[in-house]
Amino acid sequence: MTLVAPAAQASDVEDARAEVQELGREVEVAAEAYNEARVQTEAQKQHVAAAQARVASQATAVEAMQDELGALAVETYKRGGVDPQLVALVGSVGSYATSTSTLTVMAERRSVSLSDLKEATDDLEALQAAAAVELEQVAAMEADLAGQKTAIEARLAGAEDVRAAAEAEAARAEAARVAAAEEATRSRQAAEAAQALAAGPAVAGTAVAAGSTAAAGTRAAAPAGAPAGAPAAGQAPAASAGTMSCGGVSVDVPTDRVATVLAFACSQLGKPYVWGASGPNAYDCSGFTMASWAKAGVSLPHSSRSQAGVGTRVSEGDLRAGDLVFSFSPISHVGIYLGGGKMIAAPSAGDVVKIQSLQYLPYTAGTRL
Repeated sequence: MTLVAPAAQASDVEDARAEVQELGREVEVAAEAYNEARVQTEAQKQHVAAAQARVASQATAVEAMQDELGALAVETYKRGGVDPQLVALVGSVGSYATSTSTLTVMAERRSVSLSDLKEATDDLEALQAAAAVELEQVAAMEADLAGQKTAIEARLAGAEDVRAAAEAEAARAEAARVAAAEEATRSRQAAEAAQALAAGPAVAGTAVAAGSTAAAGTRAAAPAGAPAGAPAAGQAPAASAGTMSCGGVSVDVPTDRVATVLAFACSQLGKPYVWGASGPNAYDCSGFTMASWAKAGVSLPHSSRSQAGVGTRVSEGDLRAGDLVFSFSPISHVGIYLGGGKMIAAPSAGDVVKIQSLQYLPYTAGTRL
């Protein structure tokens, strides 16, 4: 039987896992860029809607003035004081805006001139057009990011397949190695027993007894282990005196509001990272912090970069439990600080909500909500 060296198998598995971790980080960066674009798009849509509302309001005002000036034209005609341009007013705003006689009449009857309204309408229409262009640009960026997402996720799936195959091959190789070792032990024991029989009954009895004693010793050495179904480390009930346990980490909770946030956040440990998710079964990093702080009545945008602009900035040395911690430049990761240089977060694709050490993350910013 040809076996692959365990060291080589371990190296293959570690390489595959490293590739998955690296691609998972790429997915997170793209996801947070996508989330930021989505936030910008929503803000731009609101801007466009407001501009369109102002345009509609001004258009109504202009139409009302046209109706009034049309009625004035009819009245003037009936009285015999015909102004040809005034009679032509209805449906011809542009020509009347330059008429001295019309502007004189308008000044007498209205406090705002038609030219003023036309200028305001033109400004609003220009604003609407500019906003529409911006919206198209953001939509194009969103589409580009979505394409990047598809490509990266395809690479991630491929890397995970490689990792799974490497781990399966390593497991098969280990099983084969154990089976070969057991077979070698059995062969050695059989050979020793045969030699003992050849040497005579007394020696054979001694050899058999020794084998039985060795087997018994092996069985006695096997540890009983933990009881089946023993619970793993996880969230403990909130303690009195402002402390709680989160995944085995003791946390000094500064306020009741933070306690509410952390109680929820810590109950989500182990849930998977999923692009664009904000619960209840999966999260991305900003979706996780958004959902956690929502439990305390705080509304955060679904973007780590945008969340960095909410609240009061704090330095790394002044962090306390509940603060948001941001990493990388541009910002593309966020978690909730626990204390002791640790935070809880949804790290990256292929991972789960877990406790991370800031020692392995670049500190970019912190905010207190």
